[in-house]
Amino acid sequence: MKNQIIKGTFILSLSGILTRIIGFYYRIFLSKTIGANGMGLYQMIFPVFGLCYSFAVVGIQMAVSRYTAVYYSRQDKAGMYTVLKTGLLVSFFLSLISSFFVFAFSDKIALHILDDSRCSELLKILSLTIPIGSVHSCISGYYLGKKRANVSAVSQLLEQLIRVGSVYVIAMVMVSSNMNISPAIAVWGLVFGEIASALICLCFVFSEKSFFTVKMKNTVHTVKDIFSMAYPISLNKIIVSILAALEAVFIPLSLKKAGFSNNEAISIYGILMGMAMPFILFPSTITNSLSAMILPSVAESCAKGDYKDIGKTTSKVIKYCISIGIFCSGYFYMYGEPLGIIFFDSPEAGAYISTLAWICPFLYLTATLGSILNGMGKTKTTFIHALCESAVKLLFIIFAIPVMGVKGCLIGILAGHIVCSGLHAFVLYKESRFYYNTFTFIIRPIFVTAISLGISLLLSYSLSSFLPYVITLILSFCAGGFIFLLYMLIDEKGI
Repeated sequence: MKNQIIKGTFILSLSGILTRIIGFYYRIFLSKTIGANGMGLYQMIFPVFGLCYSFAVVGIQMAVSRYTAVYYSRQDKAGMYTVLKTGLLVSFFLSLISSFFVFAFSDKIALHILDDSRCSELLKILSLTIPIGSVHSCISGYYLGKKRANVSAVSQLLEQLIRVGSVYVIAMVMVSSNMNISPAIAVWGLVFGEIASALICLCFVFSEKSFFTVKMKNTVHTVKDIFSMAYPISLNKIIVSILAALEAVFIPLSLKKAGFSNNEAISIYGILMGMAMPFILFPSTITNSLSAMILPSVAESCAKGDYKDIGKTTSKVIKYCISIGIFCSGYFYMYGEPLGIIFFDSPEAGAYISTLAWICPFLYLTATLGSILNGMGKTKTTFIHALCESAVKLLFIIFAIPVMGVKGCLIGILAGHIVCSGLHAFVLYKESRFYYNTFTFIIRPIFVTAISLGISLLLSYSLSSFLPYVITLILSFCAGGFIFLLYMLIDEKGI
């Protein structure tokens, strides 16, 4: 099981890193093509997308992954195919409902909820992605349950390539035709990317000849199983998405109360969520891949009653997430400003990256520990914790931003993740009594990060006199990253 988790995590991480690298260049291209204001409008529609996806897809995908893992451990093909087909039908039906709702009420949502009528066109295009996304998500969940991470990795990478390529082509055509470029091109990119991802996932499924020959069994029981796991996760995500939508509305409103104009407020939101946050989320490619692989494995251990194994898994996850988080915090804090200027020509983005650096350990912990809890069937617990996180962030957005400006929002994001990761860890310790050591988990990674940063800064200073700053920065990052990777490999002999 351990080797399968490591192999799957590696495959998903490699795909995720390539996807994020492409995504960075894509965001640089977008920021220069549609501007900070366009990025702000583009980011404002995502909570609506998240709400629909939460309602129709996320919970069912996790349920498909979990129950596929259970049937896969028994080598029960009929059970696996029943789970997949049932999940696909239910998810696609729900996604059609949510897609129709967004398309039909796009004007009202844009005007009365997002407080900007320009979002209406973007929402109509976005509604097309939801049914298509339900197909690729359920199939990805099925293959993750079978510990075949390659399917999810290939579909993820292809989706990003098609998305970026299609937007680039559309933008070039519009420029050559002297047409005004709007944020709508970025949303069309999402549509084309989802279509490509769904098609490749269907090719994988259809290549399994037994998919068409093996009959479904206990369909009613399977529907009950899927809903028993999916509805609390979906409810969790729906409420969190509603709160995220409120965040998208209240951040610009609170910024206006702090003295910014409407366009300034939307531009700041675009810089914060469309430029700074992607940098902070980049390393989460590894932890998110780990989360995806852990859920079905924990589900198997839980079915066997092997809580000792869950405790060992939790200990390793916490150690790795904190170590990676501390390393990333140090580098984002030290190099945040030059990163913002080099990549986006925006000192504000750099300042936000440096400030957001402190959330890294808690951000990475939240996702992976939540995945373990979901694998144990404690979906209601993760729901309550996520609710607490969103409530904390929303309180800071409403009350702190008018007084403290953008800093109030950044502190709120940090406080929310601290609360959620702390609650996750508390519950898991009660359930599995995982091993924890302050020196191994915190002090040693801080020490290694400090050495790594020192060597990185020294190298950067030494090379800056005869090499371009970008090359110097890359070499410094590589040197520091190599030292930390070496430490992680040596430390693997620990827990």
